[in-house]
Amino acid sequence: MLKPGYKQTDLGVLPEEWEVCSLSQLGELKNGINKSKEDFGHGFPFINLMDVFGISVINPSKKFGLINSSKGDRSAYSLLEGDVLFIRSSVKPEGVGLTALVAKDLSDTVFSGFLIRFRSNERLKSGYKTYCFADENFRKRVIESSTVSANTNINQDALRKLLIPVPPPAEQQAIAEALGAVDAILTSQQQLLAKKRALKLATQQALLSGERRLPGFAGESEFEMLGELILSKPAKAALEDKNELVSFIGMEDVSEYGQLLSSRQLSIQEVNKGLTYFERDDILVAKITPCFENGKGAHVDSLKTRKGFGSTEFHVLRANNNAIAKYIFYHTQSGDFRKKLEGEMIGTAGQKRVPIAAILNYSLPFGHSKAEQRAIAAILSDMDAEIEALAAQVAKTQALKQGMMQNLLTGNIRLRAGAAAPSSHPAL
Repeated sequence: MLKPGYKQTDLGVLPEEWEVCSLSQLGELKNGINKSKEDFGHGFPFINLMDVFGISVINPSKKFGLINSSKGDRSAYSLLEGDVLFIRSSVKPEGVGLTALVAKDLSDTVFSGFLIRFRSNERLKSGYKTYCFADENFRKRVIESSTVSANTNINQDALRKLLIPVPPPAEQQAIAEALGAVDAILTSQQQLLAKKRALKLATQQALLSGERRLPGFAGESEFEMLGELILSKPAKAALEDKNELVSFIGMEDVSEYGQLLSSRQLSIQEVNKGLTYFERDDILVAKITPCFENGKGAHVDSLKTRKGFGSTEFHVLRANNNAIAKYIFYHTQSGDFRKKLEGEMIGTAGQKRVPIAAILNYSLPFGHSKAEQRAIAAILSDMDAEIEALAAQVAKTQALKQGMMQNLLTGNIRLRAGAAAPSSHPAL
């Protein structure tokens, strides 16, 4: 039974005063400009697919590429405040039909043939368009309406038929303001997170290189090669009890920031033969491209079991008596380590790997004493803990935003004009 004030529609249950409209009822669509390669790199501003991908609102102050466009082109393919650009073609299905709002008129600027411009009538508020096209239900309809060949594509005919809920103008504005307030908080949190990550990388570089020495430590480098700090052939413990639980870690379980995202416990008899063996406190380093270059790996000090198995594309490093494992881990996460060893990779394109010999022979920028290693690891670990807390805060705000979108864009929660979203971090 429907709640009072609601009705059944093609998009599900919505408030009675809301409309359901196709894009053809709400505006016009136009494909972007196509030019020969000689026309690129000079002329007037030009918005390409990558200027839109992953961007919800186009920054008018950004410096765009150039294209040789005529006055007629700039009129036909103009971009005005409130226009929405849809991505027409994407390698992955989840990229097709993503949108970016033109927040301000872009003078003398045209857009790529890989994009479709939607110019709405007055029935849609500009801010509402930022969110109604990003709604997960609309995104599902876009993907279902697309076609797949080499890429996933969507055309004007398919877009014209797509339906969206259209609240009254005042409620559209209230929805946009509420979600915009959460977006402002999210942007602030993401900027702080990026700043902390940059600070940590700079600190890591200064400490590991010996450029900055910690109070109470001095003297020359004590080690030259990473191989002096790790066991060349880590021992493998006995695996006699087939019911013993071990941890399994795949490549997808480690992040490009060196975090262990997840693991699962299996009995030894469930583990496939040939997987990589490791133990708690070991360091995992991805050996294959592009995982190595991207920083995939982890220090598995928080492993729930003593023993573990993982992807065959991991190298396992185990600290010897000269070293602190966390210190070695930070070296494997450094730009210097990845840059130098990228040149040591062997194999064919797409299947290149870093040999363990190259890791053992990696020249340390500075070989710290074990005591200083411990102090460096403690400082960087504290910074990582702060970063992880900020990342969790960002994830929490993103989840809040998704929940608000789901409720506001279906009318499950109604807003009056001028209603505000949470405006401070503690409220989240």
